[in-house]
Amino acid sequence: MSSLVDLALASNQLWGKIPSDIGVTLPNLLVINLCFNKFTGTIPASLHNLTSIKVIRMAHTLLEGTVPPGLGNLPFLEMYNIGFNRIVNLETMGVIPESVGNLSKDLSKLYMGESANVGSCWKSNRWKDSNSLGNLQKLNQVDLSGNKLVGRIPTTFGNFHNLLSMDLSTNKLNGTIPKEILSLQSLSLILNLSNNFLNGNLSEEIGLLDSVATIDLSNNHLSGNIPDSLKNCKSLEELYITKMHSQALFPAPRRN
Repeated sequence: MSSLVDLALASNQLWGKIPSDIGVTLPNLLVINLCFNKFTGTIPASLHNLTSIKVIRMAHTLLEGTVPPGLGNLPFLEMYNIGFNRIVNLETMGVIPESVGNLSKDLSKLYMGESANVGSCWKSNRWKDSNSLGNLQKLNQVDLSGNKLVGRIPTTFGNFHNLLSMDLSTNKLNGTIPKEILSLQSLSLILNLSNNFLNGNLSEEIGLLDSVATIDLSNNHLSGNIPDSLKNCKSLEELYITKMHSQALFPAPRRN
């Protein structure tokens, strides 16, 4: 099977550990999809030695441990999906390693949502290291929800000029929402920053999201008025700004 290039075993109720040498026995692998199974153990480090691999999908299993080193060695990777597992958050090594910013410049889909079910929260400096994510300018979908991330949203996320959806919900992010995020006019699916500790006023830049279908800013500490520029979001179908720290009123109508 050393010539195998595509391995898809999703949704088969498979259990046990993924062989640690899978990246050695299948050296030509380009696509691996093991989602929706019951695999335990850790992500095989040998997968990160497959320098030609394009897709790694291991979401919705029971994997634990940490992300193995070597992510920065995958120059052709287009999708990395390890969401909804039991990846541990340790103070010395978070779910998102520093090398993630060295991933393939062709990476378009990054899913690590709900991967921090156990372990301690990231320190603020660990989230700050994720400024390197801004190097991944071809990303069109990013999900880092439910990872107990601490600190401010990096302004370098404004480099995601091809982004269609961003989900940073259910973390411990604080500070104001960067204007750079609200200026991502490519967003057309969803901007989800709910269930954090974001504060301050919403800036008028939110009106630049004229293509987005859903904005969810609920359960934060936002305050002030809802910007008048929101009326420019002509594709908006769902808007959630519930449970704000102080009442956010629509601007009073202007008198002629």
